[in-house]
Amino acid sequence: MILKRLKMTRIISSSRLLLLVGTALCLFIQDVAAFGVPAVQKQQQQCSSRTQPLGFASSTVQAQPPPYPVRITVMGGGNFGLALATICARNGMPTTLLVRNKEIADYINTKHQHPKYMANFTFPKRIRATSDPKECLPDATYIIHAVPCQYSRQFLTSVASYIPPGTPVLSVSKGIETTSLGFMADILKDCLGDQRAYAFLSGPSFAREICEGVATGVVIASEDLDLARDLATLLSDGNFRCFISKDVVGVEIGGAVKNVIAIAAGMCEGLGLGTNAMSGLVTRGCGEMRRLGLTFGARSSTISGLSGTYCINIYSLPKREVRLGDGIIFHVFIFILCICRCW
Repeated sequence: MILKRLKMTRIISSSRLLLLVGTALCLFIQDVAAFGVPAVQKQQQQCSSRTQPLGFASSTVQAQPPPYPVRITVMGGGNFGLALATICARNGMPTTLLVRNKEIADYINTKHQHPKYMANFTFPKRIRATSDPKECLPDATYIIHAVPCQYSRQFLTSVASYIPPGTPVLSVSKGIETTSLGFMADILKDCLGDQRAYAFLSGPSFAREICEGVATGVVIASEDLDLARDLATLLSDGNFRCFISKDVVGVEIGGAVKNVIAIAAGMCEGLGLGTNAMSGLVTRGCGEMRRLGLTFGARSSTISGLSGTYCINIYSLPKREVRLGDGIIFHVFIFILCICRCW
C-alpha cells in the first residue's frame, strides 16, 4: 500500500509540473500573439540595457563595427602575445607584432611561424612582425601589452616615447611586480601616465587553444566601460567570447594569485599527498584569494568568476602550473639528494 501511495504521489507531482509548464508556455504564446514580436524585442532591449554592477555584461549586445580603420599593435612575441595577435588578425584587423630582435621578426614575416613558440602552427598572413617600435606604435589604434610582468617596467620605459598620449592600452600580462609589489595597472600608470585609458584581460585561456580556435571565455576589466565594450567587440568571435567588468583590482588579483594556487597544487601532486590534501589546499587558497581581493576593494563575484577561482575544481586546474609545481618538487628532491651525497 505504501509503495502504491508513493507511486501515485510521484505521478500527481509530475502531472502538476507538466500542467504548470504547459500553462506558462501557453501564456507566453498568447503574449507574443497579443503584443507581437516587436514587444518581445523591446523587452529584450530593456533587459540588455540594464547595468550589472556586480556581474559581467555580455560584449555581443548591439555589437557594431567601428566607423574607423583599426590597427592593432601587440607588444611581446610570447605565447599569449601570439594568441592575441592571431585573434585580431582573424577578425580582419591589420596586426603588428613587436618582438625583441629582427631575426625573429623576419622569420615570422617569411614563414608565418615562430621559431620557438607555437610549434607547427601557421599564423594568419595579416600579422606582420617588427623589432622597431617606431614602425608600429605611433599609428596604432589600440595597443596590447603582452610582455611578462617582471620585465614590463623596463620595456615600457624604453618604448614610452613612441606611444601617443591618447592611445588605449590593453594589458594581458598577469602578476605582481616583485620590486614594487604593484599590479600591472600600477606599472602601466607609472610608465605611460595616468591620463590614458587602460584595460586588463584575464581568464582561463591557454594560448595554444586560443590559436586553435577552441571555445574560450575571458573578462576585460576597465574603469572606462566604453573602452571595455569596444575591445570586447573587436576581439570576440564565434569561439573567443569576451565579457566586461569595471572591477580592475579583482581581475588583476584573480589573474595573479590563481596561478600560485595551481603551482602549490602541483607540488601536492609531486609529493604524493593525495586528493584530500590538494582539495584542502585549493579550497583554502581560494578563500585567501577572496579575502585578499576584498581587502584591496575587489568584488567577491569577480574573484569567484572567470579571472579568479575557476581553478577551485581540482580536475580543471591549469595543467602548466600543476606540471611546474610537480617539477619543482622533483628538482628540490634531486638537489637534496646531491647535497646528501656530497656531505
